Amino acid sequence: MLARAGGVFALALLLVACGGGQRADEDATPPATPTSGLSLDGCLERGGYCGRLEPGGQLSAAAWLGDDRLYLADLEGRIRLLDVETGETRTVVTGLSNPQGLTILNDRLYVTDMGDVCERMREEEERLNAEGLRVFHSDCTIHVPGYEGVYLLEFLGRTGSRVLSYRIGEDGGLDDRQVILDRIITVKRAHSPHGLTNDGESVYVSIGHPSIYSGDNFFTRHADRLQAMGLRADLMGTIVRIEPSGRARVHASGLRNTYGISISPDGTIYGVDNDENIARNRHREEMNAIVEGGFYGYPLHPSVGSPADANVIEPVAIVDGVGSAGIHANEDGVYVGYLSRGESIVGEKPRIVVDRFDYPNFAATRIYDGETNYITQILEKDSLLWIVAIDGRIHVIDPAVAPVAEPKLSDAGMAAILETSPVIRSRFDVWLVDSALIYVAEDCTPDDMDAPFSLHLYPADVDDLPEDRREHGFANLDFVFGPRGWRRDGMCIALRNLPSWEIASLTTGQFTVREMDGEDVFETLWEGTFEP
Repeated sequence: MLARAGGVFALALLLVACGGGQRADEDATPPATPTSGLSLDGCLERGGYCGRLEPGGQLSAAAWLGDDRLYLADLEGRIRLLDVETGETRTVVTGLSNPQGLTILNDRLYVTDMGDVCERMREEEERLNAEGLRVFHSDCTIHVPGYEGVYLLEFLGRTGSRVLSYRIGEDGGLDDRQVILDRIITVKRAHSPHGLTNDGESVYVSIGHPSIYSGDNFFTRHADRLQAMGLRADLMGTIVRIEPSGRARVHASGLRNTYGISISPDGTIYGVDNDENIARNRHREEMNAIVEGGFYGYPLHPSVGSPADANVIEPVAIVDGVGSAGIHANEDGVYVGYLSRGESIVGEKPRIVVDRFDYPNFAATRIYDGETNYITQILEKDSLLWIVAIDGRIHVIDPAVAPVAEPKLSDAGMAAILETSPVIRSRFDVWLVDSALIYVAEDCTPDDMDAPFSLHLYPADVDDLPEDRREHGFANLDFVFGPRGWRRDGMCIALRNLPSWEIASLTTGQFTVREMDGEDVFETLWEGTFEP
């Protein structure tokens, strides 16, 4: 039921053959703005893009300190404090090794860091190579062909990633460093401790699994030995809760490599996991609702389609791309930044996008499309999103007026919807779910996926739109589905968000326009009415 202000409206679904127009998210490359003195004026005129700051460095995490200052972590091992009003930065911590996450709780800044893993690799490269362990300093990675090197365990026993905390001074300076959690197993920077968030009481940290490929159970088989060496084998592929007492316990497990995590207003933790589809032997980005005690499959089962008795929690949405890291949950939905799959062209910069996964069915709506590099953090201030990228830029957008593309569909959410009865069943079926209309065409071929489909929303008793919007005898608002965004079991499925007016009844059907005596006549083929 849509509970908004307004009058009585009806819906008409019209099957049309029309050419394609420019997508709403095309040509949305943001204009350049000054490095300092960021002005948020003119966001609406610039399609929701408010501007950017360029503090530089390989930015890996950020956290707000008050209303106008940002802590920034970078892969150079620094934490800097950025004044967003002036663009000025000052370094408050150095000497870290790839900090990946930041959060503030009780006047302390928490940081995830790889510790001395990279430094040890440089010191012991010759010995590691002699054991057949290929060392890559560029991303702090140890490749272990066949996982035969027992020396790997010895090496890991002298290293370990960690979670640190610093006391925040009145001027934003940091001191009183404490090790909150250490002895975390890391063999690859991308599978180290990453995101941090807090619920006002406890801190949560996401930790990657050192087995980079599903089916590799080397670390699982040697868990007892790793534990005996003082390493926390129980923390592999988990979300860990650090309680006020300092006690760390596993909150959820079975995660391959969750980068960002964020807590929604209702207390749900959402995380973006670079999972691996075992059946297809490829990586897949998925968004999970992290529940206490939950098991998400890795490395034993795929998170989607696992045996029922495995008790694997399936993701709430599949992210249609790679490199997802930045995530932010608020009352509107969960924002995820990633590299859009299939949208990068050889010889051009990759397209980096942000989608909003709307509650409760987690259909994804594009609200940012740019040419920045990987997004590592998404923050919010004054209803604006601050998008932190690894190329040293921070982009500011207003999601309320940003370019919006056609929503994409969540496999899990859509499957649940299709198990219910449609609002109207005919030669195509219609569902009304919250503020969205879902259209399903049966016996749909892959070629049909490219056929456009238009939804016409019109007032039943008012005719007050401009003349050029009055088609077929009624004042209508057009919403083009475009290519169907989802195909399953021979069905083409498309979704469209509805305007925010109260809908007392729906009239839908299939219509056509034919010529009669030299004039176009609007003819109803069939029609049905539904009251929400």
